[in-house]
Amino acid sequence: MIVSCTAAPPPTPDPGEPGIVWLSERERLIRISMILRGLRPEPEAIEAVLDDPGALEGLVETWLSSEAFGATVRDMHNAQLALRDSSGGSGQLPAVGPLQGWSQAELDTARGEAPLKLVEAIVLEGHPYSEIVTADWMMADPITAAAYGVPYDPEGPRWQRSAWIDGRPRAGLLSSTQLYRRHLAEAQDFNRSRANLLARVLLCDAISDRPLDISAVELPLWDDPSTVANALDTVETCVNCHQSLDPLASTLFGFKRSLYSKDIERAYEQGCVHAPVPAPPEDGLVYGDDACYPLRIHRPENESLYLDFGLRPPGFYGQPVEDLEDLGEAIAGDDRFVTCTVRRFTGYLTQTHPDDLPESVISPLEASFRASGLDARQLVREIVLSDEVRILRAPPDRWIPGLQTAGPDQLQRSLEALTGHQALSTPGETDCAPYCPGQIDLLLNEERGYFSLLGGVDGGFNQAPLTLPTPSQQLAWSRLSAEAAREVVERDLAEPDPARRTLLTQIVGDETGGAPIEAQLGALSEHLLSLPPAEDEIAELVDLFQSEIRRSGDPASAWRLIVTALLRDPAFLHY
Repeated sequence: MIVSCTAAPPPTPDPGEPGIVWLSERERLIRISMILRGLRPEPEAIEAVLDDPGALEGLVETWLSSEAFGATVRDMHNAQLALRDSSGGSGQLPAVGPLQGWSQAELDTARGEAPLKLVEAIVLEGHPYSEIVTADWMMADPITAAAYGVPYDPEGPRWQRSAWIDGRPRAGLLSSTQLYRRHLAEAQDFNRSRANLLARVLLCDAISDRPLDISAVELPLWDDPSTVANALDTVETCVNCHQSLDPLASTLFGFKRSLYSKDIERAYEQGCVHAPVPAPPEDGLVYGDDACYPLRIHRPENESLYLDFGLRPPGFYGQPVEDLEDLGEAIAGDDRFVTCTVRRFTGYLTQTHPDDLPESVISPLEASFRASGLDARQLVREIVLSDEVRILRAPPDRWIPGLQTAGPDQLQRSLEALTGHQALSTPGETDCAPYCPGQIDLLLNEERGYFSLLGGVDGGFNQAPLTLPTPSQQLAWSRLSAEAAREVVERDLAEPDPARRTLLTQIVGDETGGAPIEAQLGALSEHLLSLPPAEDEIAELVDLFQSEIRRSGDPASAWRLIVTALLRDPAFLHY
């Protein structure tokens, strides 16, 4: 049984706009808090907005500078660039050499977060958002500093500004090692898939999605690389894509096609020399000392390799560019970058495909974004405070976000904030070096956890965040919520002082009925759902509690059942 405790004030129809139903102030606050932070609003925030709806704007301003909003920024850019990877794939960093002693969970987190931390810093510090492709700095922690050989101050903060010193052009995300280790350029790809990723995410121009008619192309020519190269320049169907794609791809030749974890292992098995020594030219297989920490995924002398394959010179949609720094400036100066940024932010925050957003919504947001000097916080502020986000129901001809579904990142933060529970696990594996998993978060781990089942983006099977409930999500959350309920109830009942408990603050002993139980049930509902239950819903909770008391005779079991039911309430998973 899942109890539904969603007793907010009834929705308010708008007499001036037939068919429009507005969220209540409380419901609006919940939605905005979940969008920005992945957290339900604190009681004092609810009280402030109920007393004065105008207080919401001040709360939004505060939240836009919060650590939780920074996490949302990272989550969004990971969903679009698929930079995190806990799947145990070939892009892992083996715990060898200077990385010995780190667990695989720690190594996975560091390599995935490094480029995302750059974007987070740009957004939270109020820099123009275009710096994500022009910044001459990057972010490093002890792991990435050792893995990539960048300056790092051990006395400074864990994540700190640093810079690439291997000769690569400095262009924000475009210079990221993780971007090119996560997205490979195998065989005859010649960086085209990487270039298409940049065009798709940064310009909303997925070159691979352009309509093509290949019926007139002679298929046998694909057996011969030289005829393929000729076709790309002469066959109209091919030229349609490759005249834009190939020059973009040619800017990326300084980066290796791939650098697998097995290459790093093999290099250390053969005896790594840690001093900088000349490495052989790129051969596509073994990289010698380039595969020793610090990894060398970029070589300036390889930037002109496109000439060896007869490919188009570096360019940006007909505009010649010299290198990645030029490319970053060209992207930042392209009107499509601004429009695409608005679509990406609005789409992610409202769980809508960017292409499905109407121009009537995008145009005013874009104008405000430009006027702010490309301050992403201003853009987000405009999105969450818009009428569209405030509407619960509308006629079919008006776009609104509709009901939102919490993703694994939001669920992870909400669960810890509300119950103190962290879904951590340490697989007891032996002989696992150099890939010993260490302690993993079950909500955020793909290989051993529930991240994909809960709708997270892995860049492989899951290409977009989950926006609708699915059986796998319900099954995974059922198990996770039951474990959280077990832990928090056990911890609370072991604490004799109710004031020091997390959830069970209204009972003292083993009460099984009466006013204390009703008060506790109401407090639990409001704490976990941010919604006060109605009288009939309290009665349903009492019945559920008492039925478990009759079955088990154990108050702890009854409280576990109640907490589990509330965590599984649709009002917890959707907002």
